[in-house]
Amino acid sequence: MSGLAALLALALAAASENPDLAKGKAALRGLEPTLALRLLEQARTWPRNGPGDLAEIELYTGLAHAALAEEEQAVASFRRARTLEPSLELPPGSSPRIARWWEQAAPPEGSRVAPPAAPVKVAPAMPAPVEAPEPARPRLWARWLGLGALLAGAVVGGFGVYRGLEVGTLGARAQAEPRVAAAEALLGRAGDSARWANVLMPVGAVLLVGGAFALAFSF
Repeated sequence: MSGLAALLALALAAASENPDLAKGKAALRGLEPTLALRLLEQARTWPRNGPGDLAEIELYTGLAHAALAEEEQAVASFRRARTLEPSLELPPGSSPRIARWWEQAAPPEGSRVAPPAAPVKVAPAMPAPVEAPEPARPRLWARWLGLGALLAGAVVGGFGVYRGLEVGTLGARAQAEPRVAAAEALLGRAGDSARWANVLMPVGAVLLVGGAFALAFSF
């Protein structure tokens, strides 16, 4: 069970990171801004995104537009990023042009309005808060599927181990059997057990791995 626990830990660790965001960053570092934009758009749909993740997606979307010299789209993405995460900063080594667009994207602190009759100061208008997406609900069907697969994998794998042990027992009995016909029968049963073990043990392992990933997907 310690191996299964390690497998579950690895699966949960991988599930805690947005894979498309990482791929989008890599594409941008590889000077492929168009590919980066597609990957970052997919990253928006990841169910575990929080405000910080969304801000980072907007930041790198703006950098991809900047790489394509698309000033309007870059400034709009930068503004959304700074609204989501005011403490966010550009990556080190950004060009002066990108730094200038980043400053242009600073969210407005507020504005003053006056009614027609008399100029009366009103409270500054604050930027509308951006709501984070609702956290993904647990996928109960995947949880039950994972538990069922783990249970089935344990049963099938255990039966395969039993069959494998039976091969040695039957082989020893065949060697000790003085009657040729009986020894051949025992060897035949040992061969059948070996074939069953070769089938059941890999199937059990596949079920255990699939069950672990299904459980990780359910959270």
